[in-house]
Amino acid sequence: EIGIGIVAYSPLGRGFFSTGPKLVDGFGEGDFRK
Repeated sequence: EIGIGIVAYSPLGRGFFSTGPKLVDGFGEGDFRK
């Protein structure tokens, strides 16, 4: 509709796409993001 393939607001801001799969290594055992 607007001609954009992907719109990543929060994930991009938190480094989801730039960090890659190593992102979850820094979270603690009880962290809900893991």
